[in-house]
Amino acid sequence: MLDVLELDGSAWCVVPQLRGSVADVLKACAEHDVEGIVAKRVDSPYRPGERSRDWFKLKTAGWRAAHASQRHSR
Repeated sequence: MLDVLELDGSAWCVVPQLRGSVADVLKACAEHDVEGIVAKRVDSPYRPGERSRDWFKLKTAGWRAAHASQRHSR
């Protein structure tokens, strides 16, 4: 559904859905200098302002190393 909206911004983008192993997708993220993976169960809804175990975020090691210090220095 996001693909048809053609969303794009100066600080973010919607990347196409990727299928494969976690290692393969993280490798692709690192190659394209993207933060990492946000994955969810196919049947889990988005609930604004709520955290759920149905959604999972995993950052690449390179992204964490490059940006972790910036996050805590503000």
